[in-house]
Order: sequence, then C-alpha cells, then structure tokens
Amino acid sequence: MAVFWASWCNPCKRLRDQFNASSTFEEFIERHQDVKRYAINVDECEEIMRDYKKITVIPATMVFVNGNPVYTEFGCKSMSRAIVPSLERAFSQAK
Repeated sequence: MAVFWASWCNPCKRLRDQFNASSTFEEFIERHQDVKRYAINVDECEEIMRDYKKITVIPATMVFVNGNPVYTEFGCKSMSRAIVPSLERAFSQAK
C-alpha cells in the first residue's frame, strides 16, 4: 500500500493524521499483517512519479498486489467510512 503525499498539501496532512490516529486502520493492519506501507513524497520521488502518471491528485492511496495496482483512492476521505472499507474490498478481491 502506498500513500502519495507532499509536505505542502493540507489534505495530505489530514490523511496522515487519520492513518496515525485511526483505530479502524490499526484493526485493518492487524487483520492484514503482510501489508507493507509506504509514504511517497511526490516532490522527492520523481522517478516513482513517472511510473505512476495516474496520480494527478494528492493525497492518493494505492494498493498493489504482486506489484500490480488493484485500488486507487484520491483525496482525504473518512478513514472508517470510506478508506478502510475500500481497502478491505480491494484485499478480498485480490485473494
């Protein structure tokens, strides 16, 4: 799972705070302990950004299975009502 962000982006900061404070997200991680999490600063990782031209809005959250993107979420949405349920669906469909 990768979160694309920038230090100047206020929605990115809100999303980061949600990831850090969300018990719903922590429960998700406990259920999916094999998930690797990456935070990609779009201003510092130009090579990665060239590979992911679909990232035109930040923050963006992408889920990869076997190196292939299976889910993308743009913007700062509710962790418990939008992001975690979408991540659950993406992981269950990928299995």
